[in-house]
Amino acid sequence: MKDTKSHILTVSLKLFLEKGFSDVSMNELVSASGLSKGAFYHYFKSKDSLYEETLNTYFFSYLENFPMKYNDEKSFRENLKELYSNLVGMMNEIRALIGSDIHIISYYRTIWESMTRNPAMREAIEGYYREYNAALNHWINKGKSNGEIKEEVDSETLSYHIGSLIEGVLVVYSYYESGEDLYQIYNQVFGQLYDLISPEKKN
Repeated sequence: MKDTKSHILTVSLKLFLEKGFSDVSMNELVSASGLSKGAFYHYFKSKDSLYEETLNTYFFSYLENFPMKYNDEKSFRENLKELYSNLVGMMNEIRALIGSDIHIISYYRTIWESMTRNPAMREAIEGYYREYNAALNHWINKGKSNGEIKEEVDSETLSYHIGSLIEGVLVVYSYYESGEDLYQIYNQVFGQLYDLISPEKKN
């Protein structure tokens, strides 16, 4: 039963990414699944409920399980490097799931579309990013306490800088067809950021 439901969700994800919610019919979804209409409707009675669970499975589940706990045995820089390494891994997992025939930018488009269609989705995404920025704020204060970040840097503002940089790299480089090395780009972007926020070394 679980495998059948997972199959429906995977097939539906690809169709929603490829065509958008409005342009996919329940008949198309049933046909793509290879199931009978009765078997399909046993799991999902409507396109809206299927769409919501597809997003919960392939978007919110990633966010809920994404590691944001600070490792006190590592430096701020090492923690942040591990954070964007995990994000690159998540993105590669999504790419492998949807296949090379569907551009990754469709993933973002589907998320943005869901926010305009469903206020609850928008509130959930907003809530996640508020928690995400709060976690980064905590990380930054850890970095200040161990001498990696200038004391005069505003922690909340820097948390927005870091969050925007991370998301921005993912979105901008999803436009590229040449398969940019995201991990290398993050190292370059944050290497320069560290130079700006690190205390000046005294002679």
